[in-house]
Amino acid sequence: KRKKRSTATETDSLQKPKKVSEDDPEEDP
Repeated sequence: KRKKRSTATETDSLQKPKKVSEDDPEEDP
């Protein structure tokens, strides 16, 4: 979903995998 933020995706995945993987309103509108 957020390919542009590949680095952020990996980092956030450790903290909130569900939010980043399924829905991520903070970075991806």
